Amino acid sequence: MDLISIAISLASGIAMDLFNRPESKVDAEIKKAFNLSLKDWTQNDEIKKRVRPELEKEIQTIIVNPEKLQKDSQFYDFYILFNKRIVEFPNAFNYISSIRTLEQYKNETSNLMNNKKVFISHSSLDSHYVEKLIDTLEVIGLTNDQIFCSSFEGYGVKLGKDFLEVIKNKLNDNVFVLFVLSSNFYASAVSLCEMGAAWIKTNNHIPILIPPFEYKDVKGVIPTTNGMKINEKAKLNSLKEEMEEYFSLTPISLNVWERKRDNVLKEIKQLLEKELSTDIKQDKSSIEKKDLPQDLNYYNGLDSKIKELSIKEWPEDFEMQLDFIKNQKNAIEKLKSHNPIDIDNDKFQLIRERARNEWPDDFEMQLDTEQRQVESLRRLNEL
Repeated sequence: MDLISIAISLASGIAMDLFNRPESKVDAEIKKAFNLSLKDWTQNDEIKKRVRPELEKEIQTIIVNPEKLQKDSQFYDFYILFNKRIVEFPNAFNYISSIRTLEQYKNETSNLMNNKKVFISHSSLDSHYVEKLIDTLEVIGLTNDQIFCSSFEGYGVKLGKDFLEVIKNKLNDNVFVLFVLSSNFYASAVSLCEMGAAWIKTNNHIPILIPPFEYKDVKGVIPTTNGMKINEKAKLNSLKEEMEEYFSLTPISLNVWERKRDNVLKEIKQLLEKELSTDIKQDKSSIEKKDLPQDLNYYNGLDSKIKELSIKEWPEDFEMQLDFIKNQKNAIEKLKSHNPIDIDNDKFQLIRERARNEWPDDFEMQLDTEQRQVESLRRLNEL
């Protein structure tokens, strides 16, 4: 077997795992062949532990360009063993054997790479921060086709499409999820729905917090051990490295990265300071808040209706009935106090009436619709 054939065989095999293709017999067999080859190569666990990072680094290089495999590599004997082991696994061997030329290999890995995406799970009220995050990802080297975000056209959701259905269909093992967490996120029924679906259907996640939201405020299934705040310079560097490794990107110039990263951080700082200033003004003016011409009686006497809806929605699941009732009642309390002082009363009344008409039996969705419409109106007012 010639050197380039060994390189293609090795690269196409290991790439299956590194590119996170959905688990299959081929994928499982390649993992077994890799671990057995490592065991064949050395029985010493300490040596395995020490050399594995170097081995994986060299494999990354070979995956990008199989022609870089050299006979004088310290791992060349391992690569020979891998090619011998893979013969024992018919599904993996047949797959690898079908890739015989560099051109075929590049086409295959290109297809694998094109399936990988970043999904930004967030509240629409935080879209101005998400926009800066998208700018950062694009500086790192991701294209708009590799970024999936429901708040901006051109990033995965076409106008007129049901974005929840699109999200449901897009989520899989090839998707890296960035959870942009804030009090807005946890107040949104849609965001919490996204969180649950993303956690179940994907394997790679990073929580990104928007100050003043803190790690202690994080609830649900998301661990905070590998989390970051959106305005942390060192953590943005780590995010860059994570994305480069996941997408096999060529790192951009350090000087270019630092300049563009610092520009984004400056813009994020301005957003945070503006929000803090707005919060202070709202606190000072809260006693002057205008009464909204809304019919709060609309929310009275709804307990029996909510209970009936829970039974209709979950006829055989009492736990989900209880959860449904709890969430609907929480949404009603938030709707009662939802009174944005910076929005014209008449326009907010139109927003509220639209939400009620569109979602007469779902108060979580009424709340989410109001929040989205109010934020959109704020952005329009800034233009």
